[in-house]
Amino acid sequence: MQNYILEKTAKRLQEEDIIKILVNDTLEITEFNKKREANKVTIEFELNNNQVALVTNYKLLDNVDNVIDERDIYVPVDGITIIRQEIEVVGE
Repeated sequence: MQNYILEKTAKRLQEEDIIKILVNDTLEITEFNKKREANKVTIEFELNNNQVALVTNYKLLDNVDNVIDERDIYVPVDGITIIRQEIEVVGE
């Protein structure tokens, strides 16, 4: 199992704002973990090599497909891979 942790800072964000994740501009992920603790929102999603062999980008989307955040990454998927993004919320 592989884990990748990415960090970002946001001015206003609630975990409810993130509705889905779009991987490689084609694969929609709607079942994922999200939680907020104090000033940090954590998003965690799981991929397997039956879904995709390589992750080159992903986007966090809201309920009308606006991009909340996007990342260009290079993550080979071998078996089960967990990607976790931590977003620090500042200035609330």
